Amino acid sequence: MIAIRLIILICLLIVTLVGARQYFLGLFFQPDKEIFGHPRDYHVNFEEIYFPSEGVYTLHGYLLKPAGASTGLVIHCHGNASNITNHFSLTLYLVKGGYTVLTFDYRGYGQSTKGRPTPEGIIKDTVSAIEFAERRDDLKSLPMALYGQSLGGAAAAGAMVRRSEIRALFLEATFTTYQAMARRTSLGRLLYPVTYLIPNKGPLQDVQHLGGRPLLIVHGTADHVVPFDFSEKLMAAASEPKTYLQLLGEDHLEGYDAHPEFESTVMNFLAMSFKN
Repeated sequence: MIAIRLIILICLLIVTLVGARQYFLGLFFQPDKEIFGHPRDYHVNFEEIYFPSEGVYTLHGYLLKPAGASTGLVIHCHGNASNITNHFSLTLYLVKGGYTVLTFDYRGYGQSTKGRPTPEGIIKDTVSAIEFAERRDDLKSLPMALYGQSLGGAAAAGAMVRRSEIRALFLEATFTTYQAMARRTSLGRLLYPVTYLIPNKGPLQDVQHLGGRPLLIVHGTADHVVPFDFSEKLMAAASEPKTYLQLLGEDHLEGYDAHPEFESTVMNFLAMSFKN
């Protein structure tokens, strides 16, 4: 009887730990299919695109195009919730500034095919977006940068170290590692031992291996979603060249239309990164 009870307790413990791990990972990935907006609502030139990832998934996205000749291509990796219909508008200042933007949904998000997004999966999906651009005659000659917002920073940084042709990396309001972010949640503080089951990897490791390619980090000091000090840790770990913009008093991803230095800093960064 003692052995049976012990087996039952072990099974219950395993189920609890697996459930807790899935809960924490669920905080990072919150996809849905709802349509929140469309590029046509903003009177921007666009093309709806579909491309494969890993030969299994079909990803959906938009190519947002400037009115004149394009200066470069920015591949946008969005945050953890909703889908690109709720995120693409955060990139329109880049289109206005003369850049083509490729924004897309990871597996399981929006109109992309079903699949469970994972830390490794969203990196692979970002690499697939790069490969899609390189197959297009109208895009492959453009210099490319990766732009990751919040969770998307983990996708962008991970893809950056795998693809040497990308010129620059821009991270906005990004965490250091999945484990560190889980530990900053209320449940993470309560169930601290469980957070050891969350991957202790992310942009913190990636920014140390950019091979001399420029990095821009931007973060609001009043961010209530991703703590501001994560960007300070990223900045300290990153190799040169690197640029850091603190948005005093700004919350999560609010800088693009609320802070006067945001747009000029991003535009100067891209111009310098694409100069050579």
